[in-house]
Amino acid sequence: MLRNLLKHRTRLDAPDPNARITALAELGDDAQDDFARVFLDDSDTAVRLTAMARLTRLPPLVQGLDDADVAAPAAERLRTLIDDDTPPEVRLHPALLRAEVASAEDAEVAARAAAAIADVDMRAAAILSAPRASMRLAIAETMWDVDALTALAKRARGADSALLRLARERLAAHRAALKAREQEDELTEETLRAAAIDARDPHYEARRNALERRWRDHLDAIANTDRILARYGVAPRDVAALRRRLPERQTPAGAAAAKEMWKALVERAEALAPALLEAISETPSIDDALARAEAAKAQWEALAAEWSALANAQPPAPALSAQWRAASDVVAARAADIERAAALRQAVDAAVGEELPALESAENADAYQRDLARRRKAVEQLIARHRWPDDIPEPEQLTLLRQRQQALVEAIEQGDSATTALADEVAAALTDLKRCVEAGEARQAAGREREIRDLIKRLPRTKAQRFQAELAQVGGAIRQLRAWRQYAETPRREALCREMEELAEQPLAADAQTEAVRALRARWNALGGVNSRRDGALKKRFDDAAERAFAPCRAHYQALSEQRAFNLQQRRSIIEALENYVARNDWEHADWRGVETVLRQARTEWRNYHPVERKADRALRSRFEQLTERIHKMLKEAWDRNVNAKEALIAEAAKVRESGAQATAKANTVKALQRRWKEVGPVPRRVDQRLWKRFRVECDAVFEARAGAMDRHRQRRSAIDEAESLISELERRTDLDPALGRATVAEYRSRFDALGTLPKALQRRTENTIRDADRAAVDNQRTT
Repeated sequence: MLRNLLKHRTRLDAPDPNARITALAELGDDAQDDFARVFLDDSDTAVRLTAMARLTRLPPLVQGLDDADVAAPAAERLRTLIDDDTPPEVRLHPALLRAEVASAEDAEVAARAAAAIADVDMRAAAILSAPRASMRLAIAETMWDVDALTALAKRARGADSALLRLARERLAAHRAALKAREQEDELTEETLRAAAIDARDPHYEARRNALERRWRDHLDAIANTDRILARYGVAPRDVAALRRRLPERQTPAGAAAAKEMWKALVERAEALAPALLEAISETPSIDDALARAEAAKAQWEALAAEWSALANAQPPAPALSAQWRAASDVVAARAADIERAAALRQAVDAAVGEELPALESAENADAYQRDLARRRKAVEQLIARHRWPDDIPEPEQLTLLRQRQQALVEAIEQGDSATTALADEVAAALTDLKRCVEAGEARQAAGREREIRDLIKRLPRTKAQRFQAELAQVGGAIRQLRAWRQYAETPRREALCREMEELAEQPLAADAQTEAVRALRARWNALGGVNSRRDGALKKRFDDAAERAFAPCRAHYQALSEQRAFNLQQRRSIIEALENYVARNDWEHADWRGVETVLRQARTEWRNYHPVERKADRALRSRFEQLTERIHKMLKEAWDRNVNAKEALIAEAAKVRESGAQATAKANTVKALQRRWKEVGPVPRRVDQRLWKRFRVECDAVFEARAGAMDRHRQRRSAIDEAESLISELERRTDLDPALGRATVAEYRSRFDALGTLPKALQRRTENTIRDADRAAVDNQRTT
């Protein structure tokens, strides 16, 4: 045993690394001292790693964390050995935490491991060791410590642009928030100095209202800035103490009387809108409604004159001004709806009075359906231009428009049904025609063919093409049948002459005509050479007819050649225009919507100038595709930037929604995000719609939360006002009513309890008032 042990130890010092590895493999698991010695002292990395794989003791592995050659595998080995009983200095070793970050599959686990690294430089290096960019970014998004962000920015430079951008943005946001905090502190003192307004100032109310609005906005801004800085560990300011520093509001002379006058004007103005709505609802006539709208506007102008005169003497409170503006908007909107409908009356009369065409009188279904579609579109545009509100009965002219729209829809459906029935009739006639051909009924087939051609003329072009092609195929069989019957007793050459002459007199489309002439020539040549004077005359007759038959084809091909040359020149012009556009356009400040339009128009025009000569077009097409691909690549980069910008806005909106800010502050922030959304450049329509839906969901959630908060605030305010009123009422009865009894006091207590939870100061006043009233009631009983 001893010899074997000494033998193993001797082999652990062998010069050959392979021998040392073999010796390690022969050792038992209890040889931890040997494994530790080899791991820490051996000169060969492979031997050290072999010993490390057998180590179960933590101290040697912890020492290996400081050795660059084996730090990473040592960390991985340690991770398999540590447990909850492992000392914190081991579990929280930076190298071990870095290994945990590098191998983590869950972002939260990786973020916790990174946060446990105290040294900010080591923490930044650990984050960069994560293999996936998304994981690195997820870890970094949990960081708000300024020193850690600074270290991360230094490490990420040149290594990870996303991390660098995030660190710089958060550091910039921290600097901006600190600067905003300094400016807000200065503005606080300026606002408090400006709050010393003399109550005798005729514009005291307006100036005080404006000051209070600025003060509320300023305190909201302070709270928002402090929330931002709180992420960076900066202590917030005492907003409640700042709020108490604003001097109490004074009551200016004459304000109460002016307030009552404003209220009366607002009530009269608010009564105008329901009266106008009721007047409109009573009559469907546009003329009557227009007359009532003009009368309502005249009344409103008189009220507006009174309001202006009163406001010049004493500015109204913001709440009353808001009520006045709201009433003004309602009256103006109702009147505008009626005036807009009246302006469209002539166009409606023309659209409704136009007689619908009859399907039977139409020359073909194409023209009939296009005419109906044009009329329907015009009617739908008129309905859209009315923009008639849903809460008012529709005028007669709008009802007539909807009836005309329905009539046009039904007429279009009838036209479609008639077209389908006609197509079925043509298909049945074609089937019967084929039966006639197969039965050899030449005369009946010819008559049936004429009937089918007349039916096809009445079909839309898209449906007629299929039947025309099928009829053309059957037509060849009909001609052969007729030729067989006709030439049964005449020479075949004479039959071919007549066919060629018929082709010359009734030419087909150019390509079909060419093929037909070629086919007849082949059949003529298959008969061999002419051997008689009569055959020579027939040959001359055939050649003359062939020349006449091919003449329109020659002209067609000449025109086609000229068209191809023209199209080729136009494509060259398109390429030159695109090259000039690419060279001269300022791509750093490009109008990307204009770029998108140019690219789309260029491709459309390129397709329109077709056909062209293939060989000449090959090089042009390559240049065109390179140019358009280059423009599209730059456009795609702009789209991607804009998509990223909108994704960032969606993420900001989501953070705002999830933040603990006040509902009003959230809504203001979301409104700012909406303004920034409008400033983002173009995005492909489908992508833009998908992004907008996501953004709208976040915005709507914030606005709904604000509405709920405002409702709760109004309910609480109403309860406070009711409590104040009850306190004043009970105090008066306590002082003046000698018949006040304890039952009455108990009734007041029940009314107070029904109001729910009140502010502490007001609750104390309530209790004191009830207590005083109860004492007075007891005294009254003793007196009586």
